[in-house]
Amino acid sequence: MASRFQRPFYILLSLLVVGLFIETFPYQTPFDQNLKPGIHKVVRSLGLWQSWNMFSPNPTREDVTMFAQVNTEKGESKHWSPIRMSELSLTDKYLKERWRKWGMDNIRSDSHRDLWPSLGRYIQRSFEHRFPEDKITDIKVYREWYVIPKLEDRFILRKDITKEPKHNYHFYTYDPVHIEGSHR
Repeated sequence: MASRFQRPFYILLSLLVVGLFIETFPYQTPFDQNLKPGIHKVVRSLGLWQSWNMFSPNPTREDVTMFAQVNTEKGESKHWSPIRMSELSLTDKYLKERWRKWGMDNIRSDSHRDLWPSLGRYIQRSFEHRFPEDKITDIKVYREWYVIPKLEDRFILRKDITKEPKHNYHFYTYDPVHIEGSHR
């Protein structure tokens, strides 16, 4: 005998699937004015919104990340990097990946430099949680990237093609003593 919760669960699940279809449907429909605003709120609150700019018209040709060099009073320099997708559990991927990606795509950008002090405080807190005995003197944040070869270059067997070297650029220094940072 079916549980009394199965039927409502399947109804809600079906409504969610239909709502996602309506939300991501690329053409104007009669539902747009009446249903899309409500569906959009639900989809955004669940973290399920989609964006096609990743694929078209000009997908990015750079693999960009960031890392930090955390310097301590002992003269040590330790490496900090954001969580990688492969390090997350299935639940954490659902809960954290969109925000991790948003941070990687936006915080490192010069147009979002007002977020850099918050990034410095976040790195400081995460570092102090792992190494409570170490006193931080400064945190240097870097962008790191390499250019992704063109599709035709990756699939043609040529001996003269090598993987692009990684580049990095120091773009921000956070000073936890003075609670401010300096831009490069």
